[in-house]
Amino acid sequence: MFSSVSTAISTKARARYGKRLTSRNFDELLSLSTVPDVANYLKTRTHYSDGLDALKDTDIHRASLESFLRAQTFHDIATLSKFNISVGEQLSGGYMLTRGEIDELLTFLRFFISGKPSEYYHVLPDYFNKRTDIDLVALSQVKTNMDFLKVIKDTDYFRILKEFFDKDDKNINFTEIEATLDRYLYDETKRGIKSKYKGKTRAELISLFTIKAELDNVKKIYRAKKYYKLDDEVISGLLNNEMHFLKNRELDAMIQAKTPDEVINIFKSSSYGRRSDNIDISIDKTSLKIMYRYFQKMMRYSSNPPVILTAIIFLFELEMEDIINIIEGIRYKLPAEKIKSLLVTY
Repeated sequence: MFSSVSTAISTKARARYGKRLTSRNFDELLSLSTVPDVANYLKTRTHYSDGLDALKDTDIHRASLESFLRAQTFHDIATLSKFNISVGEQLSGGYMLTRGEIDELLTFLRFFISGKPSEYYHVLPDYFNKRTDIDLVALSQVKTNMDFLKVIKDTDYFRILKEFFDKDDKNINFTEIEATLDRYLYDETKRGIKSKYKGKTRAELISLFTIKAELDNVKKIYRAKKYYKLDDEVISGLLNNEMHFLKNRELDAMIQAKTPDEVINIFKSSSYGRRSDNIDISIDKTSLKIMYRYFQKMMRYSSNPPVILTAIIFLFELEMEDIINIIEGIRYKLPAEKIKSLLVTY
């Protein structure tokens, strides 16, 4: 049983979610024509105002925007959680911290691989540098693979990533690194849940993470078939270890499919497909929509505070993705209707 304080946290968390972007907010964002206009709107008309206050309108791109948006969400969840450690530590101190560290490592590696590692300094989040054991400033000064390993030497990431950087060359497989870190995130989070929670709370938390992970697998398989033409063995190596609704034979059939359309047809015949509409439009968007509906259901109807907080974290992650799609769409001058078709939480 959770205390009255925990119940109060649940109420506050749902109230926080009540401040999410509305359809009107999205319509107004889609009507804007420049990235600075979007930044100004988010600062003055939405719940992201505090997190974006220090962001310069002239220096907005995906990495910096994600960092500032994540800062706001991290701060809000941490504030809700700090009143009751038993509810919040696994979320703000566990999943969110690990998720944040992985996001920063991947952001840095994108700069590193492109030959511009020092540019990471301009987007590293000060708020997060105070909470992680990774020295993000030192990360921005990395010039070689060995430098990178030295920065992460005293963290779990050294053990996980050493094999990718033990030779000082530039042939770094970003896709495999990302997949390896994803598996680590889900494995560590699941281990933490099992050690801390029992009964219905444990079951609901695990279902949130495994459904998210499983649908991430579906997206990876589809993209691998459609855009990268990867062979089955490589695709299998990119997937995480989580299963929920899909059967092993369905996952294997997707991996072995000859075409993207085959993947769609297998997904249609699965338990997920029977719960979904318009799979033909985009398997990416369909997967995200399924997550969105499930997270909303758990947020509204669960009686367990850790489950409610986790669902809200995931919902705001999806909202951030929508904002980034709008930013990128405006940057590349896509029609508003095209950008709108990419949105999940609209």
